[in-house]
Amino acid sequence: MTDSNLGSALPLRSIILSCRECWTTSVIVAICCLFTHSSLAQQVADTGDQIWLVSTRQASSADPSIRQTSRIRYWSYQGHVGWQPAGGDDFFHAMNSDGSATPLPVCIYVHENRMTASEAFSRALEVWSRMREASPGSRFRLVVISWPSDRIGIRPRPDAQIKAWRSEMHAFYLAWLLDRIDPQVPISLFGHSYGPRLISAALHLLGGGTIEGRRPFPRVHLDRSPMQVVLLAAALNADSLLPGHCFGRALTQVERLMITINPCDPVLHWYPRMYGCRGPQALGYVGLPTSGLETADRQKVQQINVSRIVGKSHSWRDYEGSAPMMSRIIPDLLPQSSRFHQTSTAYQSGTMNASAVRLPAPSSKITAQ
Repeated sequence: MTDSNLGSALPLRSIILSCRECWTTSVIVAICCLFTHSSLAQQVADTGDQIWLVSTRQASSADPSIRQTSRIRYWSYQGHVGWQPAGGDDFFHAMNSDGSATPLPVCIYVHENRMTASEAFSRALEVWSRMREASPGSRFRLVVISWPSDRIGIRPRPDAQIKAWRSEMHAFYLAWLLDRIDPQVPISLFGHSYGPRLISAALHLLGGGTIEGRRPFPRVHLDRSPMQVVLLAAALNADSLLPGHCFGRALTQVERLMITINPCDPVLHWYPRMYGCRGPQALGYVGLPTSGLETADRQKVQQINVSRIVGKSHSWRDYEGSAPMMSRIIPDLLPQSSRFHQTSTAYQSGTMNASAVRLPAPSSKITAQ
């Protein structure tokens, strides 16, 4: 082979080897994914848990109405066959026909802004895995609410403003779902970033409140057992839950509310700019001013400074990736677990503090009074 032929052959050989390498890597990744799905499916089957995804993405944001609930879509995770579409009747039958004297708790998770529909399915499985790791002895039904949060444009402020409004409009659908679950079924809700905004708005509607002058859809159950709620990095006004404010009826539906606060959060730091130069601070940045609450509501609230755990981050990954964080919030979401009762007893007796669960002690500014 001549020098000129050698010069042209070497790049070709490199390309062939590179292609083989890429093909081999792709096969390995595919096999790993297959085994991961198979392993996860077996775990779900072994525990007897249920995983559901409920999407309101096709329902109207501009005009939420009872008619639009027909556009809500449902999927259930069915073992080795993965995600399967289901009907609304299937979903409510699964939520309401547990058949046991003590119904399995329903844990509802609401994701943050800028999440696509496909990412929501992956998030559902991730959340289930984290919950299962943090509370291996508990059984529960997980429902993930997927709302239209895909990124809009490239400028962050218009996107944040639109999603703030949109999350409140889709709260009508979450309130509708909650109302149709048997009042005796224990329900807990948790979410991240704009997820807490949607959750708070839904609870406010169930409590008889209105949003933009709109009343909640006609109720099926006028009363239900109060719910457990955890708000992570909450992107809503710090005073939203106070009486007379935008979600001031939310706490009437709550038995226990945990709020994480991170004054180092770089996203929530800019939250006031969504309203202009001097907008209100975010709940997840400065906490809820509990002095504005009645004593009964004040006793429901627990606020924890997580800045030393999460650091300068707003990402869900830094919350769900922290074992101490998940081990702290999951007992509040699964009230039937023995760990929840131990935690509640410790709080009531005053013997438990943040260091007991490897979390920094809250500052006096945000300690529940």
